[in-house]
Amino acid sequence: MSAAVSNPDSGLNSTVRSDAVATRLRIVAAAERLFAERGIDGVSLQQINRAAGQRNRSAVQYHFGNKEGVIHAILDKHTAGIERRRHELLDEIEASGKLELRRLAEALVIPLAEKLDDPDGGIAFLRVNAQLIGHPDFPLLELHAQRVNRGADRLHRLTARACPDLPMELWMSRWLALGGLLFHGMADYAHLTERNGGAALNIPRSVFVSNMVDCAVAVMEVPQSPETDAELERSRRPDEETPHV
Repeated sequence: MSAAVSNPDSGLNSTVRSDAVATRLRIVAAAERLFAERGIDGVSLQQINRAAGQRNRSAVQYHFGNKEGVIHAILDKHTAGIERRRHELLDEIEASGKLELRRLAEALVIPLAEKLDDPDGGIAFLRVNAQLIGHPDFPLLELHAQRVNRGADRLHRLTARACPDLPMELWMSRWLALGGLLFHGMADYAHLTERNGGAALNIPRSVFVSNMVDCAVAVMEVPQSPETDAELERSRRPDEETPHV
């Protein structure tokens, strides 16, 4: 049996990897804070570099490539925990054997609302997502489509099962509406809370979150109007031209 050969560089390589991870974390923390404070378009990579304390002027480009890479890193930092929490809530719902719409709405809202109390950039994450909605260069839907969101996909499937009368074609617009409602609502709530010493809207956090769940339920369950039914039926007929609004 041959003797084991030690690698004198293994400790050094481990230190280098650890330093790289720490550098990435500092850059992401600086970026999410600056994006939240000044806006995505108001912050340069050099400003992120300086805020992260990097003497290498190309550190951000080296680790993330460009601004979109930094945004992806911010989303990745937070979405994994949101996914885990959402799966926990959905596990409880499925174990109960009842697809109650309010509980499904809670699985949508609560994991995001918990970011309001996350000291490691939770509020910044909400503000960044609110900015990404409708952004011409970094649209939120496209960015999230590039990552695996099994919790969101599972929630979508269960919600569609709980609302069998709503045509599938209408769900995308409702999820878009919910995204704007939740991210903008929570980002604005956090802003008002900070400006008013914690007394935002004169209601406790628990009431705000419960009311956001109510709003989500309303968007999910409201029946489509006869006008929408007529437009949907017209869109299903390829021989008829659908008017553009």
